[in-house]
Amino acid sequence: ELLDWLASEFVAGGWRMKPLHRQIMLSSTYRQASVQDVEKSKHDPQNVWLWRFPLKRNEAEVIRDTILSVAGTLNTQMFGPGVHPRIDPSVIATGSTSKWPVVEKEGPEQWRRSVYVFVKRSVLVPMLEGFDAPNATTTCDRRLVTTVPTQSLQLMNNVFGNDQALLMAQRLRREAGAELPAQIDRAYWLAFQRPVTDGQRAAAVEFVQAETEQHVARLKDDASVYEADRANVAAERALADFCHVLLNANEFVYVE
Repeated sequence: ELLDWLASEFVAGGWRMKPLHRQIMLSSTYRQASVQDVEKSKHDPQNVWLWRFPLKRNEAEVIRDTILSVAGTLNTQMFGPGVHPRIDPSVIATGSTSKWPVVEKEGPEQWRRSVYVFVKRSVLVPMLEGFDAPNATTTCDRRLVTTVPTQSLQLMNNVFGNDQALLMAQRLRREAGAELPAQIDRAYWLAFQRPVTDGQRAAAVEFVQAETEQHVARLKDDASVYEADRANVAAERALADFCHVLLNANEFVYVE
């Protein structure tokens, strides 16, 4: 019945697609949130009747670009040749020919949007491949959306994610000042585009303070850091740990 009605509306609208798209997208069903409802879930656990918006994970390129964006490092330069992000040498060695340059430390040159990442069929950027970016060896009419442990491991352990978490922490200190609650408020706005709740702020403050104490203890034996700088370095690294937590959150990776 719904398809028949949409078809009749399409014909009545002069066979024009845009008004039909607008009508669908402005409907209450299309504009729903993904919030769970226990009672509705009991009656329709598979969401067949569309009582909520189905959770949708961001595409691989969007996840990488968003990490760069919240860290304040996204290079918005347009056009030009493809860029080569850092890939572990062991991954590069799997290619038939070594044509991927070894990048020791990434910078703005590599931090461009993922649409500019060079695509080599025999060597794919592990982060993009892990989040189901097409492999470019076959045609792809629709991307797969998998949920596997390696995706979480990449976000937690990948050098890219750790580096960007530290750069995000530095951004918070620049933009929000030295007060930890203000830094946490800014972090939530950047990562989730929403205000932090009182409970979340309190938990975050407790987490960062505990991490700071641990980093201070570790830095006691680190001769590369001056004693006078240890408190500041420990605070920055603890804030980076908190940023890393946000970048690993489902709310960051999924569209609600």
